[in-house]
Amino acid sequence: MEQKYKGRQYLEKLKTLDKIDNRLKERGMNEKERKKMYTKEELKMLDEIKALKSRGFRTFKNELDVGDDVSISPPKEGYNYAELEEEFGDGNNNSQKKEVNTFIQKLGNGDNRRIDTLSNEDYDNFIDDQIKDKYKSKDEFIKVQNQEESQKDLDNFLQKNKNKLSDSYNSNNNKEQERQKKEEEQRKEEERKKIEEQRKKIEEEKRKREEEIKKRKEEEEENNRLNQQIEKKKREEEEKKKKEDEERKKKEEEKKNEEQIKKRKQEEEEEENKRYKQKIEKKQKEDEEYEEQKKREKEEKNKRENEEKKKREDEERRKREDEERKQREDEDEEKNKKQNEEIKKQEEGKKQEEENKKQNNGLEGFEEIEEDYPDDFE
Repeated sequence: MEQKYKGRQYLEKLKTLDKIDNRLKERGMNEKERKKMYTKEELKMLDEIKALKSRGFRTFKNELDVGDDVSISPPKEGYNYAELEEEFGDGNNNSQKKEVNTFIQKLGNGDNRRIDTLSNEDYDNFIDDQIKDKYKSKDEFIKVQNQEESQKDLDNFLQKNKNKLSDSYNSNNNKEQERQKKEEEQRKEEERKKIEEQRKKIEEEKRKREEEIKKRKEEEEENNRLNQQIEKKKREEEEKKKKEDEERKKKEEEKKNEEQIKKRKQEEEEEENKRYKQKIEKKQKEDEEYEEQKKREKEEKNKRENEEKKKREDEERRKREDEERKQREDEDEEKNKKQNEEIKKQEEGKKQEEENKKQNNGLEGFEEIEEDYPDDFE
């Protein structure tokens, strides 16, 4: 799908700017030096030239002649064609109509119908074309098509033999067809919503762009009006002064007056050169400050990343130490528990031994008494 743009004025600007940039390159100026020579709008136009050349337009000699149609492939991701909107018209200098035919708003390939005006059949064909573009290869497309044909054959067979099938089978098949139909309708509705959202987004970008253009135009008109007033006042003052000088000065002083005028003009030129030099120095200083800021931001970012890395390492180290300490404590606790059990066993053994000893001592005394008093123990 392609879009065709017409714009005599804009293409002429692109051609002229491209020639200027090439001549500056021939003079040995690098990109940074050349950028100082351009306005912000011209820098944007240079970006447009690079984008067009990256798509195959190596020169502007044939492809972009004034008044010719320019065919451009669909925009890559992140490429905003809305920026071309300001100067692109319908190719007629007498027409004020401006339009950008994006691949969302119109079908392209010479078909100027909008998507939201298509019939259901044309819309389905358009969506099918969009889906086909998503297949990874021709083989995959053929595979899917074969599957779809197989499904159609099955549907035809079921339709012809539906009287021979059981009621249960027909019921399930009808439910499946109803589900597929519902999913298809839902898919189409989602596609319509997606396209509508994209269309609204493009219209919003167009509206913002028009507001920006209008605002810039008003600012330029106001600046022109102020400049005209300043120039008018300046001319009036110069004429008044000239008249007073002519009335006041004599003929012999004319040469002196001319020298004064020449000196004043030279001073004005020097002042203008001074202002221009200051402007360049200011621009260089701003560039240096910007580079310094980028450097500081990069250093701060590296510092934060190093701090976060150290923090993570410290956290992992503390975690390992806690786990090792817990493991040692568990081992010490288990060891103490075994030692206590061993001590307890030893104490119980000693206690049992003493008890046995006491019992043995008591029996020995009892035997002596029995021998002394045998009659009492019969």
